[in-house]
Amino acid sequence: TPGEVVKQKTQAGQYPSNLAALRGVLAAQGPRGLYQGYFGLVARDLPFRALQLPLYEQLKDWYASAYTAGRVDDIRPHQAAALGAAAGMVAAGLTNPVDVIKTQMMVGAGGRSVAQVVGDVYRQQGLRGF
Repeated sequence: TPGEVVKQKTQAGQYPSNLAALRGVLAAQGPRGLYQGYFGLVARDLPFRALQLPLYEQLKDWYASAYTAGRVDDIRPHQAAALGAAAGMVAAGLTNPVDVIKTQMMVGAGGRSVAQVVGDVYRQQGLRGF
């Protein structure tokens, strides 16, 4: 999304502010540049959500059976938040390689394909790059 592209370029140090990143992308690439890496974003978000949401539900069921006599409704908000954070951490860890590729596509893949980005990351950093 445009917001993600602007954020990534600012965080990567390519621009000093979000406004400068927005102006720079529009000047260099036009509106199309704001969607650079969009398919990488979708490719990351779909598996992330597909893992996170069912894992969260499973963690709530496990927690309820262990601590609230099986009553999911008795899980308190801070407990549910901790379970959600745990599910998010697992999902993020498992989908991190796709996130690395997505970020590279957004901050300057320069027309490279996903396969080229994967190859570049691997050559430069090995498996740890993902």
